Amino acid sequence: GRRSFSVAVAAGIAILGWLINGFASLVGAVSWLKYLSLFYYYAGHDPLTQGVDFADVAVLVGVTLLLLVVAVTAASRRDLRG
Repeated sequence: GRRSFSVAVAAGIAILGWLINGFASLVGAVSWLKYLSLFYYYAGHDPLTQGVDFADVAVLVGVTLLLLVVAVTAASRRDLRG
């Protein structure tokens, strides 16, 4: 039940992913980190001009399904009756 903690964790993960995506192309030693960022799969291959890469879509759908299963499992263990 701590809403502010949940929002802070989600925002922190999003900001960290965005930073990884931005800096991985600039620093060669950490370029492998770009694969940990969802922003890489979202726009890393310029989908507007080159078309959609279905492997990237599969990664995004897979992560979405995994997070959905985790959320449903966690919510089913909570006592929401009040």
